[in-house]
Amino acid sequence: MCVLTNRYLRAWCRTRDEWLTNDWLDVFATDSDGIQYDIEIQNSVGGALPRRARYNSSLIDGKILLPNQDYRLLPETYVIFITRNDVLEKGLPISHIDRRINETGDEFGDGSHIIYVNAEIADNSPLGKLMYDFTCTEPKQMNYKLLAEKTGHFKYEHEGVNHMCDFLEELRQDGRKEAEEEARAAIAEARNEAAEAKNQAAEAKNQAAEARNEAVEARAEIVRQQENARKSAVKNAFKMLLSGKLTLDEIAEYTSLPLDEVKEFAAITSGAQ
Repeated sequence: MCVLTNRYLRAWCRTRDEWLTNDWLDVFATDSDGIQYDIEIQNSVGGALPRRARYNSSLIDGKILLPNQDYRLLPETYVIFITRNDVLEKGLPISHIDRRINETGDEFGDGSHIIYVNAEIADNSPLGKLMYDFTCTEPKQMNYKLLAEKTGHFKYEHEGVNHMCDFLEELRQDGRKEAEEEARAAIAEARNEAAEAKNQAAEAKNQAAEARNEAVEARAEIVRQQENARKSAVKNAFKMLLSGKLTLDEIAEYTSLPLDEVKEFAAITSGAQ
């Protein structure tokens, strides 16, 4: 694996005690060959499950490749989990996971790699010594000189302490700014949703009023049609009575008027004659 350069390295780290109780160290880095690394230190088993590694790998690819870019531009990527316990339960200090073709055993060659480092094994191997240094609070007791010097610089030297203070303050300010921006965005979204809900309520109210008006008009139209039908029936009944060709029962049947009403019309007609 290529050595990470300071130019591309950005890391967030805390003390050993915090590392033992929280998942605080996350590193995203690009080396001089363009290979990209996501390094996660995980205390809990749930934070380093295989599907979490798959998810992290997909996040890197999603951020690297722009829409409509050639997929061949995707660089080699490594998702590295440094875990306090043997998450994979293989008893190995390090496990390399790559996609392979089941039928042949050949590597698939998609450029995606996952590595699990078991920090439980802190033996005299180079990796074991590095895992020991990860949990060591005293720089003088560390195995690797460069790591010990950097740790001592940031932990004890005035310039290093000030640098860390400035760095943490910058992170705090960035976090505050990000939180404020998220809060403003959330407020704006809530306002937009409230305005949209208000518009929808007003639209629903208008639709309800329109439906009521349509119902009133429909009832009025039915009444008008009924009145016109009755007027027409009464008019026809009088015509039939005057013609004298039909009986009262027949007139009532043809006009759908009550027989008693037809008899009243007949009395009026005979009186008029």
